[in-house]
Amino acid sequence: MIGLNNFVLKSIILLLTCIYLINLITVSNGYIIKDVSQEGTLYKSYPTLEGLCYFILDFLCIEKNLGDDCNQVKFPDSSVQSSQLQTTLKTSNSTIWSYMLVIEIGKNTIYIETPQDTNFLPINVECLDQGVDLTNAQLTLINDKYFFQPNNNQGHTIMGEYKLTGVVIQDLTTTNFEISLTASLSIFCKINQKSSSPIFLIQCSRYIPQGNNQTANMIILKSYNQRKDFVISFDKIFQNYFYSISNIKTYPNSLVNLQLFGLGETAILSFKTNTTADIGYFLLYSNNNLVNKGLYYPIYSDDTGTTFLSPLSIEYNTDIAYDLFYQSGLKEYQASEPDQIVGNIIQYDTQKLPSPQLDFSYPYTDPILGWSFSGLRGKDLTPIEFYFNPNSETKVLSSGFPFGYIWSSPSIYTFQFNSLLKKKYKNPALLAFALKSQIETTLTSILCPPQDTFVYDNSLAPKIYKTEKYHLKYDEFILRVYAETPYQFSHFISEENQLIGIESLVSGDTYNSIYEIKNFNSFSLVDQVSSSVQFSKGGILYVDYTNNQVVRNYEDPFVPNFDINAIKLVSFLYNDLDVTYHRQYNVLYFNYSDIVPRECPFRMNQVTNGANSLNAKTFVSTWNQTLKLFQIEFYVEANSETGIYQFSLSKDNGPFDLFYSHALPTQLRIKKSILDNQGPIFNEVSPITYPDIVPGSLGSFGWSITIEDSINGFDYGYIVIKGTIDQSIYNITFSTKDLDLGDKYLGIYNFKIMAWYPCISQDYIISEVKLFDRGNRMSFFSILLPPSSDKYLACTNPFIKFLDKPKINSYTMTCQPDPIASQDTTPPELTSFVLSSKVFQVGAPVNFSISFTATDLESGVKNDVKPKVYISNSNNQILEYESEIVEVLGKTISYRCVVSPRIGFGFPGSVLISVYGFINNNGLFSGYSTKNLTDLNYDSVIPTAFVIVPLITGHMLITEKGGDLWLYGRGLDIASLASVTIEGTEESIVPTKTYFSAVLIQGIKPTKKPFKVNLFVPYAINEIVVTPEVYDSYIIDCNNNGVLGENSKCNCNSKWTSLDIRYQCLVPNHYISSSTQVSHLTGGEITLSGWFGQENTEPKLYIDNKEIKMTSTAISSDSFKVTIGPGSVGPIQVNYTQNSILWSGIIYPYLVIEKQCPLKCEEHGTCNKVTGTCSCNSGYTGFDCSSPVNNNNNGTETHVDNNGTTIIKNQDIGYSISIDSIIELDFTGNSISTLNLTNNWIFVNKIGTVTTFNQTRDNEDKTQALVILAIEEVNDRDKDFTFAGNEFTVTKGGLKMSLSVSNWLYKSNLNTLQVQMSSEISDIQSNNCYKDERTSTIESQSNNNNLIDNINYLKITKNGNILYSRFQDKMLSDNRPTTVTAKILSKDKTSVKIALNLPHCDECLIDPDFSLLITPDYKTDCKSSKKWVIAVAVVFGVVGLAIFSIVLYLIYKKSTFLKIKVYAFRKIFTK
Repeated sequence: MIGLNNFVLKSIILLLTCIYLINLITVSNGYIIKDVSQEGTLYKSYPTLEGLCYFILDFLCIEKNLGDDCNQVKFPDSSVQSSQLQTTLKTSNSTIWSYMLVIEIGKNTIYIETPQDTNFLPINVECLDQGVDLTNAQLTLINDKYFFQPNNNQGHTIMGEYKLTGVVIQDLTTTNFEISLTASLSIFCKINQKSSSPIFLIQCSRYIPQGNNQTANMIILKSYNQRKDFVISFDKIFQNYFYSISNIKTYPNSLVNLQLFGLGETAILSFKTNTTADIGYFLLYSNNNLVNKGLYYPIYSDDTGTTFLSPLSIEYNTDIAYDLFYQSGLKEYQASEPDQIVGNIIQYDTQKLPSPQLDFSYPYTDPILGWSFSGLRGKDLTPIEFYFNPNSETKVLSSGFPFGYIWSSPSIYTFQFNSLLKKKYKNPALLAFALKSQIETTLTSILCPPQDTFVYDNSLAPKIYKTEKYHLKYDEFILRVYAETPYQFSHFISEENQLIGIESLVSGDTYNSIYEIKNFNSFSLVDQVSSSVQFSKGGILYVDYTNNQVVRNYEDPFVPNFDINAIKLVSFLYNDLDVTYHRQYNVLYFNYSDIVPRECPFRMNQVTNGANSLNAKTFVSTWNQTLKLFQIEFYVEANSETGIYQFSLSKDNGPFDLFYSHALPTQLRIKKSILDNQGPIFNEVSPITYPDIVPGSLGSFGWSITIEDSINGFDYGYIVIKGTIDQSIYNITFSTKDLDLGDKYLGIYNFKIMAWYPCISQDYIISEVKLFDRGNRMSFFSILLPPSSDKYLACTNPFIKFLDKPKINSYTMTCQPDPIASQDTTPPELTSFVLSSKVFQVGAPVNFSISFTATDLESGVKNDVKPKVYISNSNNQILEYESEIVEVLGKTISYRCVVSPRIGFGFPGSVLISVYGFINNNGLFSGYSTKNLTDLNYDSVIPTAFVIVPLITGHMLITEKGGDLWLYGRGLDIASLASVTIEGTEESIVPTKTYFSAVLIQGIKPTKKPFKVNLFVPYAINEIVVTPEVYDSYIIDCNNNGVLGENSKCNCNSKWTSLDIRYQCLVPNHYISSSTQVSHLTGGEITLSGWFGQENTEPKLYIDNKEIKMTSTAISSDSFKVTIGPGSVGPIQVNYTQNSILWSGIIYPYLVIEKQCPLKCEEHGTCNKVTGTCSCNSGYTGFDCSSPVNNNNNGTETHVDNNGTTIIKNQDIGYSISIDSIIELDFTGNSISTLNLTNNWIFVNKIGTVTTFNQTRDNEDKTQALVILAIEEVNDRDKDFTFAGNEFTVTKGGLKMSLSVSNWLYKSNLNTLQVQMSSEISDIQSNNCYKDERTSTIESQSNNNNLIDNINYLKITKNGNILYSRFQDKMLSDNRPTTVTAKILSKDKTSVKIALNLPHCDECLIDPDFSLLITPDYKTDCKSSKKWVIAVAVVFGVVGLAIFSIVLYLIYKKSTFLKIKVYAFRKIFTK
């Protein structure tokens, strides 16, 4: 339909109103007949080529008088062909038909006739007398291009969409185009019209050969008496595609006499193109015959091209040759050499299922049937599919061993299972049971004899008299159904065969009830006699006799057919995507005309290629009220194909229609990716052998398997191992947590089975494997792949490298026969079977348990195999539960099976219980059907009970963005409150909307982690754990050594770095932070400390440009020892390389033999040249012993403010000291970043004379650096300290500061930290005593002459007052003493700036101290005074850890700016 707008919509309404008025009600001698066709039915049509028009209409006939018979109502006009499609509804006095009326050209009115009246009910229709005028018609290739469409099991299809323009189609009219292709083209292609618009889709299974007459390639379009031919060209398909094929090979290399070790598996062809995955068209010939459904599956792609896999078609036991061709540009090329790919493939041998038979019928009160068959042992016992009428085409169960296997001897086995039937059936004569092997295609059916004779009353058929639809979100909704089922309710069943039973009950009983079902567009209502009534959206429910009208099933708002291709305002939130290791969140925005309801859902499906298309996800639209646009939130999976992202768009309202994204004006482009479509594969498979099992031995055997997934990385999977004789099954689930060696990209996993005596010799085989990588790509193998399986599955075989080794999945365990056990000819016996309850409660999640024991007196029961319990109902649904071993006592084993019943399962009625899977140590197995258990007087048929209990059963999709959360369940309409706990934070939320089966919780906060929801209802609390679906994520991780940043890169913490995007933050980011010291005269062994990790590949060390011998075995994670020769005292350059990463820095490996003391030390003291400290003579003090003791310090005070500022003062002068910043420096000394500390200190506590502050800094890896400042005031008397091996004294009235920085995240492992101190000096007013001293005197000295510009002492003298600052030549770097240097950056008459430079360290600690003393010539008798200020800031690089209680622990590494201000205080004398 073209161009529907508001005018058209009004016309529709007017026309329908006229039809309604004309056909309102017509009465003829008691008959009431009415046209009750659904809204939107068209009554005008263009004719077909035969000159006929087709109309489908619904008619209601009501019989008002005795003797009336609606079956006698007919169409009298012979020119009208009528065909009754179905009787939609029939009651005792009314009938509703659905008729197809075939009308000739020019016919405008037809009539319905009753036995009493002719021309009774006029029906106005119009069959136009001409076709659509095609004179000016044109077919335009949409977007001027064809595209390749990967179709599962059909290979690549060339597709193009042609839009018809230049025609006028009358509104509200059915069009009847006939579209076809000329003979030369129809060999390769087919064409059809899309349902709701004049768009024609051409699909070609292969390209058109060059020899084909291109001018004869035409589309023929006809509309009754109109025809037009359109010549089309396929040149555009390939004219811009130029590529070549290389690396052609097969798996395995040789196909000669290839013995397959799995049914449905095959050899694989591999080749590579030098282009992207979306370009390339290939043809495969087998013995010169084109393989019509050649499948080509791209698995890897990078800058060099794309690798494809193709399963080779199989003609078993026949010599076969394959040839590969491809189309490049407009030419066809043969990629493979003649006879390059030849072979003979031998199929896997299987066993057919024996014919089943009816074993017994109704031996008990309940209608139970038994089915059985027997067969020879020695072949695989294949899974069996079970079918049951009345719908024998619906599979009710697919199950493998042990289900049904009740007995075995050394040579044969017996299969038996029981089926619970309903007590009555509408059509008992049609009941049939059918089964087949999973690998077969033919059903073997057996008729079921009825238990009772029963006459079904049609008037008591199920009836729905009302439906209500409640839209939730996306395309999800609840349908409330009001129903009567006189024969009792059984279940609803959807088009997809989803069965919903009594769990849908809202209120009432099984006869007259209200139900709620979710997302059922079309469904059947089935009662307990298997009578069913089908309903669809808009279908007729019943007749309203009061208004002589029909009542229909729920209907969405009427939407006239609209052209889905008329999409507009298309855009994407993101484009030109980089999906390298990144699942990319995105939004598609679009709009349609206003006739499309805003609640109309559109579905978006990615067009995928290959077996992993089974994981393709559907995304559904919502209406964005703010933008006034439809939007679909979706994601592009990580490592997807580059190029144009292909998807389809479909609508939910009206006829199904599909829109391909290639026609969009805006395309979504994937610019960068590393394609990985192949799931994990086996790189190496080795048996884990064990000597023969003999009496008294216990061992293990199995396989050591190396799993490879070089791009996405392996995630999780399972392996099934089966004994070929005793059928024992071991299902082993595992993930990367079970890794034995290696990593997720190439890792070794060991799969072991325990073996003990007695036992049997037999082969164990890996019968099934399913693996997933971190991008959700799958690999799969089964020895019995059903014929209906996706043909691409052969490409996902994890054994792809071992296809020529048919025994690779087999291990022969040899066991010495036991004289007694080997003579055992009977399987284990069941000796007890006890149920926890006589009633199966299916209304609430109440556990039901079964305890049982089995024994085998001859050989004993195999104690590593767990039998399975099966529970079935009269709908032939079967639940399976695995038991647990409780106790092994000799040759007897006790088991317990805990059953969590599915809500509503089997109610009303009973359930059957059976147990299978007992195996003894001589390879014989047994099981017990319901009949077997009943014959042994064990309870195995038990009634069900059901009550409505509020219960959460599931939830709607919610993404990591949070928002609205719909919970599903039962009894939720009385929920009063919800409690949501996200990452430890609990929040109470009042539900916004409540229905019986759904409740809306709004305002869920964003999270990528599972969170808990508690729903409070009267007398109960229901809990569910909700796992958000993450639309934006990375399939790489940072291995707990960093956090993910942008562009798939991790922000590693300081100790780790990345060399490969797949192995992020796994390489040690090594550094050297300290060195022990030896004599510079002799050299010797030193220890270099820092961080080196566990991986130390090819280490090389150069100290002072000399290579030092070392080995990786001598390296620990934090240190290693080497021997150095003699050298020079002072800083020495060191270069250390490991794992191909170079670190360079400075160390101090040589001891200082003599240290310098402060100047003037020997005037009043003695110099200790070992420590560089001055020991003062009696009467003197200070670092340089220049200050007299008399009256010194008597008036000195210290004070620590809560902002971290410290004041040291006497009666005349004071110094204010504060630390301002930490700076990170690169290898060349340039500033990288600065942490400003001024006025940002946070007070922590004050204990005694020690006050502690701290600050934090946010790192890029989302951790924090911690800076701690501890200030100790020395008040009462001088105090001795030891720090980093240095001993020193702080005089009374002084103070000691400890600054610690830890967890600093460096930009580079070559970077260091620096702490700075600056000073500013200013005079306030004149002082008579010191009126000529306008500036202060600043003196500094190092105790090591080998360190240029280094200072350890700073002495500032002003007006006879001295501030002593001491900077230790040692610090603690990662808790180890190491050399630290300080220097004056600048100084003048009024200021000084000092820097301390530290090594790269993880934890750093420095320890300066300060004292205020007076000079010997200090003047105290001047009457006038002068205020002045000295401010000193010290900058020093800090990395360390405080190691004693008074030390401040600062957690990260940076430069700290320390500012010391000296203030003069005027002493106020009171006289």
